[in-house]
Parts: sequence; C-alpha cells; structure tokens
Amino acid sequence: MENHSSDDKLETLYKCPTCERELYRPPHKRVRYWMVSFAIHTTLLLFTFSLLNSFHSPKIPQRKPLSAAEHDSHLVGTISSPLNGHEQYKIEALSSSYWSNELYFGEPNYKSDYAWNNLTWPRSFRLHRKEATRLNLTDSVLVQPGEDFGTMLGVLHNLHCLMMYSEYYYPDASQEEHEHNRIHSLHCLESLRTSALCYPDLNPHPYFWSGNKYHDITVSSKVTRKCVNWEALQQRLELRNFKSSELMANTGPSS
Repeated sequence: MENHSSDDKLETLYKCPTCERELYRPPHKRVRYWMVSFAIHTTLLLFTFSLLNSFHSPKIPQRKPLSAAEHDSHLVGTISSPLNGHEQYKIEALSSSYWSNELYFGEPNYKSDYAWNNLTWPRSFRLHRKEATRLNLTDSVLVQPGEDFGTMLGVLHNLHCLMMYSEYYYPDASQEEHEHNRIHSLHCLESLRTSALCYPDLNPHPYFWSGNKYHDITVSSKVTRKCVNWEALQQRLELRNFKSSELMANTGPSS
C-alpha cells in the first residue's frame, strides 16, 4: 500500500512539477489553509450582499405625527361618564311626518309645559368625590353634606336649552327678560352646537321635495335607529338627583 502511494505521488509530480509543495504539506497546515480560505470568501460574500442590499432596499415611509385624538388615546376610559356602560337601548323607527309634532315647539300651552317638565327630569346629578377627581371636576359646587359635587348631565342641559329657546321664540316677557334670554340663548346654542359635533347622529335621513318655493328640498324624519332608552335612563338618574336647596353656598367657583 505504501509503495503504491509513493508511485502515485511520483506520477503526480511528473505531470505537475509545481504540485510538490501541496503533496508534501503536513495535513494540519492543509486544514488551516482551507479554514482561512473559507472565512475570507464568506466575509467577502457577506460584504458584497450587504453592499448590494443597501442600494436596493425599499425606503421606509416616515411615520406621520400623531393627531390630537391619537395622542390622547390613552385617556379614553379615564374621562368617561359614570353612566357610560349602564345605558339601555331600543330600536326607534320614525315616520316621515314625525317632525311635524308640535307638542314641544308649537304654541305654548299646558300640555307642552307638562311634556317639557317630564322630559327634563331629573335635572341634577350628584357626582361622587372619586368620580369628580378622575374627571377634574372638583371645582364644582358641593352638595350637602359636603362629600359630593353638584353637576348637570350635558344632555339635560341641552334639553333645558331647547325648552328655553321655545319660550324665547314665543316671548311673553319684559324688555329686561328679553335681553337676559338673548344672552342665554347664545350660550345655549353654542352648547347644542358643540354637543352635536361631539356626539354626531350618523343615521342617514332621506331627502324629499317639499313643494315650498322657499325650501323646496327638505330632509325627512324617516329613520330606523338604535337609541338610548330615555325613560330607563331617567329612572337611573333619580338615584343621583338632589334638590337645588342642597347646594352649599360659598363652595365652588363664582363669576
């Protein structure tokens, strides 16, 4: 076997005189050569790949700045009303003539006053101290015995504004009362405007031709929508209601 191996080497040297160094190189040096060669070629390959990738990598779009609503999204749930999540709902289907109802905005009469009083009751809402702290409303007027704060729900204030507007529209007051009502009306109309934008009614209403030359195309009241059960909510509000006489003087802000 050894002679055969020697003959093979001699034959190789005869065919390739420059191969002598490779044939007689110790085995451990040959292994080291291939390891170094592999490392060098791998490094060159990775470098080439990284260089090419830097020229062809897609551009990462710049992140848009957060809007005010997105920026404050972490506050959602901390500024909600104590009544959120306790509402009951019902499906309401209104006819196309429903808005012609004059009970609330027709000529003033006993039935209209009675309907408004029922609609806007109970008027006040007792806010517990922990709730007031969470909502940053601890500057409100205190309610006896002094642990809770007196407030009014926005929806009831809006209804109060609508009721007051109907009284202003059919005036039966002195000139001084007229001026007070005018200022109050501006306050109330702004309240209604901001509430409509904060809680918009997104239900579509159809158009129809009215036949009125001053207002030929009109929006119909016809709609089917999911609504808060107002009567059920009023019952819940009764538990938090208080009399105006329970408001404590010399507490809260003053103008």
